[in-house]
Amino acid sequence: MHGQTEEREKCRFGQEFKYRPLKTSRMKENMAAYLFAHFIGEEKDGEQIYFSVSRDGLHWRDLNNGTPVLFSQTGTCRVRDPFLVRNPKTGRIYLIATDLRIEAGRGWEDARENGSKSIIIWETEDLVHWKVWRDRKVSCFPMEKHGV
Repeated sequence: MHGQTEEREKCRFGQEFKYRPLKTSRMKENMAAYLFAHFIGEEKDGEQIYFSVSRDGLHWRDLNNGTPVLFSQTGTCRVRDPFLVRNPKTGRIYLIATDLRIEAGRGWEDARENGSKSIIIWETEDLVHWKVWRDRKVSCFPMEKHGV
């Protein structure tokens, strides 16, 4: 982080936080496109991981002929709400998704009461070759008992 100045700003709740602005010119030089990880709905295979790419952030093209790129094979065997994050030290990329199946037809109430309490995690170094998924339990109690 040499050469970067630290800046301070206040969030809407009045707390101050520190950050270092990203060097966008360097990022743009290395960037080929935006990658969007998503699910497509509650139909068969809709709750799996799909990728789309864009050069401008406005016009998107589905990858893999519009079929899932990653399939969940643990927990509910369905995933939603994927999120990509890169480890700044190693460059390794993680895709984290909610282990949630609505497609089975039992609905949101059943998912909330009896559904998985886990997230599913994949990892890669190149966005092409993904390491075996794993699940991590993030909750061990029914939500309604704790005011959620």
